[in-house]
Parts: sequence; structure tokens; C-alpha cells
Amino acid sequence: MPLRQQAISQKSRVVTFLLVFYICLLLCVVLISCNKEKGRTEIQESDRDAYKIRQIIKTNNFEVKILSVRILNRVGTFASDKRAGKGRAFICVCYQFKNISDKPVRLFPEIVLINSEKTEYYPDVTASAYYAHQFMIETGSLAEVKPGVTVKDAGVFEVTGKTWNRSGWKLKMSESDKDYYIIIKYRPDMK
Repeated sequence: MPLRQQAISQKSRVVTFLLVFYICLLLCVVLISCNKEKGRTEIQESDRDAYKIRQIIKTNNFEVKILSVRILNRVGTFASDKRAGKGRAFICVCYQFKNISDKPVRLFPEIVLINSEKTEYYPDVTASAYYAHQFMIETGSLAEVKPGVTVKDAGVFEVTGKTWNRSGWKLKMSESDKDYYIIIKYRPDMK
């Protein structure tokens, strides 16, 4: 093979190698970019599918509405109360649910508070009872809810101030083996 053909052949191999290298590099960048976009989309879709406070959530058996979210250091009356621990606060959630089925229902929606790290907080039963008494929330007999009946209830969750000062808090309401999420927008005045 003459020298000139060898030089052209070697040059074409280098060009081919560089072309393949750049195509692979481009594909890697596109794939990484798609994965990042996919992660963003999942977060946005979960927020888009989440409900807001005071928005009605329809399940198989109930219409549920989160009425309010308050931050308190103490729940109850002067005669009997419960105080949040040092550096902690009570996140008080008032909600209502209406039986929209045609039969009495014995299982009620469960409300859980979730932080941005997906840690779940369950209601403090004693603090919830004090809060319901303080704000005269008549929960009624919770043995069963008859069709068409609306019941108000409250859940009080104790969290640390440091944890609460972060964004990303949600409520998870579970009913009929399905979870529904309600976004709680963090505001500095909610400390």
C-alpha cells in the first residue's frame, strides 16, 4: 500500500473514531438529561396530583375536606391542656368527611403528616382530643357514619421546630386502600 493511501486510511480511522466518540458522548449527555427531567417530572406530577387545603377529595365512600392547618404550642383549655415539648410544636389539622355511599361506613379516612424526607407522623390521640374540645369540634359517635352524614374531626401532630421550618410538608389521607396527598405550603408565619 502506498504511503499516501496509508495516511488517508489512518486519517479516516481517526475521523471515524472521533465521530463515534462524539456520538457516544452526545448520547450520554442526552440520557443523563432525560433522567434528570424524568425526576423533575415525577415530582411535578405528584404535586399536580396532590390536593390543596379546602379542596374536596372524593373517595369511594367519602367526600373529605381539610378545613385548616394551625401551629400551636399548647392545645386544650386552661383546666386541662397539653403543651408541646421544648423546641417542638403541634401541627393541628381540622378536617371533615361526609359519607357519600348508600351504606353506613365503619372505617374512616386516616390522616398522616409527612415531611420532605417522607417521615410519617401519626396523630397524638390526647392532643387531638384536647384540640377538638378547645375548638368545640363535635366529632359525634364514630362507631359508624350513616349515608349523607358529615363528621368533623381533628388530628394533632407534634414535630420539632427545626423539622417544621423546612418546605415539602404534606398530609396523606388514606381510605379504601388508596392514598391522597394534600400539600401544606410552608410559610414563615406558621412557625
